[in-house]
Amino acid sequence: MTLLPYLPQVLALTAAFLFATSNHFQSVGLPGADRQSALLVNISTGALVYLAFAPLYLEWSHFQTKAALLFALVGIFRPPLSMTFSYLAIGQMGPTLASAFAATVPMFAAAFAIFLLGETMTWPVAIGTALIVAGAVVAAFKPAGLRRDWPIWAIGLPLMTAAIRAGAHAVTKLGLEEIPDAIFASMLGYCVGALVIGGLFVIRGHRFSGSFRSLRWFVAAGITSSIGIFCLNTALKHGTVLTVAPIVAVSPVFALLLSLLVFKKETVTIRTVGAIALVVPGVILLILR
Repeated sequence: MTLLPYLPQVLALTAAFLFATSNHFQSVGLPGADRQSALLVNISTGALVYLAFAPLYLEWSHFQTKAALLFALVGIFRPPLSMTFSYLAIGQMGPTLASAFAATVPMFAAAFAIFLLGETMTWPVAIGTALIVAGAVVAAFKPAGLRRDWPIWAIGLPLMTAAIRAGAHAVTKLGLEEIPDAIFASMLGYCVGALVIGGLFVIRGHRFSGSFRSLRWFVAAGITSSIGIFCLNTALKHGTVLTVAPIVAVSPVFALLLSLLVFKKETVTIRTVGAIALVVPGVILLILR
């Protein structure tokens, strides 16, 4: 029991906002670089942030636990594997449908939470999760951007992205039950992820592409997303996957609001109002459960 009863929900909302901000930073920098270079700088920056402060928090005994293996496993799958499926999905279906299908993360997270962690689904959680998923899909959905010339099997690509991200939530929670150290979990995941992405970058013969201007945006994205992962893992430490995962899925709605209010790429439409109208009561249900 935490001193602040709503701490997991507040941290999950913070993580969702930071992930949306990080995505916008990357979108600003991407015209000056390729996605592989962006991902390498993003993840490497996050790993360096954690390593820079490691002497202040690192306990070497944690490396001798099963939890360390679980946190490292998360680093292998998220982001290297999840981003690979995400890129493949965008290539086959376009970004709109890929984002909409990937918004099903809470559904997969619920399955993992119930069968792997033994968490209990209640009606408020189920209804809140359904509202948030619907709101995230509406936020990602742009009819003008739809491509319909994709094979039916391509649906599996964004669903695999969602399943991997949901599985990462559950595995992280499992590790945190042994070692309740969110910053260690975040650091190990980021470092392993950076090594995997760096290794693939070299093996595939990629050449770094990017101007100094774009590099700054990717560094900013890495710092923002690394803090977001820490907030997410801390929320998982104090809360349940069934509560945290749906709230983190609000990220597309924050991205939509940032496009509207900060980056001036959107105008108020029925889609904006509909996404907010679905997500807000969903979040309230999860907070007041």
